[in-house]
Amino acid sequence: MHSAFHRKLSTLIELDQGEHAILDRLSYVSETYQRRRDIISVGERPSFLCVVLEGWAARYSLRTDGSRRITGILMPGDFCGIHAMSGAVMDHSVTAITTCEIGKIDISELDKALRSEPRLGQALWRSKLIEEAVLRTWLLNSKDAARSLAHLLCELHARVGQAGLAEGSGCEIPLTQEDIGDVLGLTAVHVNRMLRELREQGLVVLSHMQLMIPNVPALHAAARFNPQYLYLKTHPHSV
Repeated sequence: MHSAFHRKLSTLIELDQGEHAILDRLSYVSETYQRRRDIISVGERPSFLCVVLEGWAARYSLRTDGSRRITGILMPGDFCGIHAMSGAVMDHSVTAITTCEIGKIDISELDKALRSEPRLGQALWRSKLIEEAVLRTWLLNSKDAARSLAHLLCELHARVGQAGLAEGSGCEIPLTQEDIGDVLGLTAVHVNRMLRELREQGLVVLSHMQLMIPNVPALHAAARFNPQYLYLKTHPHSV
């Protein structure tokens, strides 16, 4: 957990020696969740913070007709269940998109750590503000399906790169077309058609959950992608 969590928090603040030491001393219980199993369910009142150690997860809510809308993607180092800090119940669920290893930190231990090193709390809340910025960006892009998809792929590629999991212009995106549709509010058929259009334009190739971007600046330009809302420390292909 320390490596993934440290890396995530270090993208939000410059960790000093004391903060590194506090994070190193945090204990956690590791649990494996199989694909499509809920990690936290709506209505629960979690007593722990969950850190994604391996795999991808997603925040989601169900519409009245039972269909799913994904409202956030979690990668290694990301966390969920911060509702526990306020004692609030979950207003959404978190599910494993792939098989996930989750580290659970007892909220009382985390609270003690944050009292000792308050800037760690600032980092946690900054991460939540970025999550809100991501969701706002998804909503603002929702009227243009092709650009929404291109923008989402730019965003995921940038985030995977920040997590140290990308190799140049390629990376793994372990989302099905149904998952992508649930992010964008589109059917899987529509997502398939938009992916084909982007491929024909020479902008992206997404095959067997492997994303390849032949020309990153060109895709950014087509998507009108500006990574500022992600607050990345560095991003060499910003436009």
